[in-house]
Amino acid sequence: MQTMLFVDDPVRGNPLRLTADAIRALDGEEWLSTILIDHLLQTTLKGCVPDHVLIGSSDCYSYFSTYNDKLDKHDCADTVQTMRGGLQAYAKSEFRYISAACHQGHFFVVDVTFDSRHPAIFQQVNVYDSLSITSRRRATAVLGRLQRFLSGFCFHVLDHNLLLLEQDYVVQQAVFRNCPKQNNSHDCGLFAVAIIWHLLEGKEIHSSVFTQDHIGALREALYRGLSSNAEWATLENVSSFFPALLPPVRNEPSPEQDGALVFQTVEELMVVINDYQEASGNSLAIRRSRGSSRAFACISHANCSFRVAFGPKARQEGIILKRGSCNLRHSGAAVTAAKDGRCLKKRSKEVIKQLANDVALHKHAPPTANDVIKAGVHKKKTLLSYKQCYRGVNARNESKIISDPMSFQLVGPYVEAFAQRNPGSTAFMERGSDNHIQRVFVCPSFANDVLLCVRPVISIDGAHMRSEWKGTLYVATVKSAGTTYIQLLLGLRWMAKTSKAGYGSYST
Repeated sequence: MQTMLFVDDPVRGNPLRLTADAIRALDGEEWLSTILIDHLLQTTLKGCVPDHVLIGSSDCYSYFSTYNDKLDKHDCADTVQTMRGGLQAYAKSEFRYISAACHQGHFFVVDVTFDSRHPAIFQQVNVYDSLSITSRRRATAVLGRLQRFLSGFCFHVLDHNLLLLEQDYVVQQAVFRNCPKQNNSHDCGLFAVAIIWHLLEGKEIHSSVFTQDHIGALREALYRGLSSNAEWATLENVSSFFPALLPPVRNEPSPEQDGALVFQTVEELMVVINDYQEASGNSLAIRRSRGSSRAFACISHANCSFRVAFGPKARQEGIILKRGSCNLRHSGAAVTAAKDGRCLKKRSKEVIKQLANDVALHKHAPPTANDVIKAGVHKKKTLLSYKQCYRGVNARNESKIISDPMSFQLVGPYVEAFAQRNPGSTAFMERGSDNHIQRVFVCPSFANDVLLCVRPVISIDGAHMRSEWKGTLYVATVKSAGTTYIQLLLGLRWMAKTSKAGYGSYST
């Protein structure tokens, strides 16, 4: 089941639209709306928040109250069960929940770290309130509803969930931290957002980390910037108002240097990434790999916010740095090195592939793992392990077989063998006038029996294949009474795009 956003996370949720009234409130001494606060968090933190950090909506008090009420209503049992399925992922590891909560017309920050696997569940419960005279009742109300929400929707199957059912269990652990104080009654929202920015950058929060003057200058700049451009509030723009958030001067090389902005191949990109690791001492791990797109994250620091992404240029050749998906600031404590002192792990997949291709050019037989090891020592001055080379050579050989046009000669015999070994099945292959394969159809014999025991609805879907040979894959699926999906037929058709003719050929 798909994981639900935790408490309407504004950073990972859908784009928020600002209203003219919300922006106009910045010009004067009016209170700010929750939609403006959530919009600031979304535009400044998009792509910069680690996976284990959850940013809650500023209207979390109403959110908790609405869904907690459903736990006690019998007519909402289906809704509760659905939400529990979507929120169960938050009971499997440690998470940190941060929110600029608004209650009784005042914004304050709650910072809660919870882990259902730990006997105490809550590792830290911090509250940051910018009022000079702090009222604990607001924070107590929000924390109590957070406890009830976690107990009813996330931790409902845990053995020690009784701890969460104890009234004020989380409130008893709350610590009201020292933080900057406001000099008026209408800047609490901006104080809360600024505290969250500092927390996520790993900065220590104290009474002088920023002042009322910084918030006043930010408020004026937000009004001017948002009035002309709703997306003006980026982390780079707002950080300039806070001394602690100004980026330090660095002399280390960066992946976005002018000479490394455009790459022709993934191999060229990986060379630059490896050079950056060696020069900076920071190790990067691949977090996303699809086609020529690569996304890297820092693993040299605990919960580091560093992110860098590369991908193809639109309608052009080459791989470029995706600046909108990057955060080039390192944060968090340094991770302890491995036992052997190794702190840098190079990507060897592309190197092995290149070495295997070089060996194949000079050797009549297919390259082996030992051949790649020898080539690595002579050409790259690198000693690769046998296991790495064995896997790399096997992956290369498999890709060569798949891309070989001669492999299509096996389709016909396979289809005929399937029809012979499964009596009653329908399986055939059609060729065009130029003897190229035009259509493949496979329907097993059990399909007729299956139709007697399933719902009277057949779903036919098509998908374009991304291989060199293109074509379209068609699948017909039915759903049984036990909510099991069963495939009735499989078809391939060599067409430029899905069409009614393509679907129609499989619906008879």
